[in-house]
Amino acid sequence: MDESIFSVLFHDDNGAPNYPARVLVGMSILKEGLGCSDSELFSRVSFDMLTRSALGFMSLEDKTPSPSTWYLFRKKIVEHDREFGDDLMQKCMAQITREQMLEFNVAGSKIRMDSKLIGSNIANCTRYGLIHDTVALFLEEREKYIKKRRFSDEDTRLMKEILEQTGEHAVYTKSDARVKADLPRLGVLIQHLLRVFQKYPHGQYQTLERVFDEQFEIAGDGTLVLKESKQVGGRSVQSPHDTDCTFRDKGGNKVKGYSINVTETCDDQPGDEDADLTLSLISDVQVKDAGAADNDYLQSAVDNSGELTCSGVENLYVDGAYNSNDNREYREENQIHLILTGLQGRPSRYDLSFDDAQDTLTVIDRETGEVQQAIEAKPKKNTPVKRWRIKTGMGYRYFDENDVEVFMLRRRLEKIPKEETNTRNNVEATIFQLGYHCPHGKTRYRTLGKHKLWAYSRSAWINFRRILKHVTTTSERTLSGQLSSCFFTGVPAKISFLVKIFFNNVKFLKFREETAFWALS
Repeated sequence: MDESIFSVLFHDDNGAPNYPARVLVGMSILKEGLGCSDSELFSRVSFDMLTRSALGFMSLEDKTPSPSTWYLFRKKIVEHDREFGDDLMQKCMAQITREQMLEFNVAGSKIRMDSKLIGSNIANCTRYGLIHDTVALFLEEREKYIKKRRFSDEDTRLMKEILEQTGEHAVYTKSDARVKADLPRLGVLIQHLLRVFQKYPHGQYQTLERVFDEQFEIAGDGTLVLKESKQVGGRSVQSPHDTDCTFRDKGGNKVKGYSINVTETCDDQPGDEDADLTLSLISDVQVKDAGAADNDYLQSAVDNSGELTCSGVENLYVDGAYNSNDNREYREENQIHLILTGLQGRPSRYDLSFDDAQDTLTVIDRETGEVQQAIEAKPKKNTPVKRWRIKTGMGYRYFDENDVEVFMLRRRLEKIPKEETNTRNNVEATIFQLGYHCPHGKTRYRTLGKHKLWAYSRSAWINFRRILKHVTTTSERTLSGQLSSCFFTGVPAKISFLVKIFFNNVKFLKFREETAFWALS
């Protein structure tokens, strides 16, 4: 591990960490690998010999990092990423993965990817509860300054009421009519607080201002009113305790949290004789808010994976959600073979045939069998995309260049062998392993930065376990071959018996959780 990656977090003269960065990063990997709590991690680091040896503490006299050292290191990484947009943990994991790929000759010319929605560690709250708790956090932060300001008796009583109970408790004790009547009162109070502290827009002020803009509006008569629910988008604040997470309903899966995209190598093809010996490693992990579309990940994921591989990316296996005009152009520019398992949406009623030489479009109606020569139509305003049209019983049906390209792509996908399209399927097992320690699809963390640390550490653990399995499987086959040769070359039975016992012991150790620590050490 290149520890100089984290040097920007510390000063040259006075500010070095108490322990090497490799130890602190290793603790994060072990924590997410085992799915343990912070207290369990510190207990293991202090008293468990396997954990200590994995981190390089080979003697009982070696002192371990204190919790404050580990927490401060992670806090600095998150703050540095938020302030400068420089993700040090991602750079570190990329460097480690690059070394692993070189060590085990992982080509990485073929990759596959998939995404997953993961929930943040926040409680579901009502609209009133969200606004109430946001105001409460602001009042607690500015308590001593609020006492020095003058507020009306109505605002003072409301602030006292807010601090006495949580938002959800207030909703439980009040009637629906009372809750509906109190929402405008909260909006007026927020408006007053923002006006009073507008010269100090730090801390919870930004969250309070954002919630006010998302939930309230000024009516035509100048009064403050609550927005309709449909006017509040999924990227609005879902909890004052995690302002980074957003809401998304993906096929009935409603999540308040984040979207994670995982890319891994897949050089082994179905039917290969030694496919089980081919090592597949996670080459890139990205975390964004839940509203991020899958096709937004593709280009950066391929670029990041290409920097790690020994050769450029040649084949990319994804599902239809990654398809877009920009991604198709990117594929052509980089000469990447894009294998989609399908396309979103239903197949069109019409078959299209485009003649490049004559620049003509022929349209066949699948239901009626009618064949028409499409007529060129005027493009839409402010768009240079070429269009055609045909006459139908209901009027005109228009087609543009994108429709033609999607149809041609769908036709090419139908000709791809099913064995090749199935190559993408195994990445779903990786997605499952990534969220293995997330009960009910929620992590232990809040904020985008902490979810990044979790995803990188968990992915690194998965890679370590795959390397362990790869090494032990290769060793078993080697020992099995040596054992067979012993019987056929006349080696005494006693030696053959000892070799067999050693082989069985290695096989037994592989299924023990402690073997991972033994391999890391």
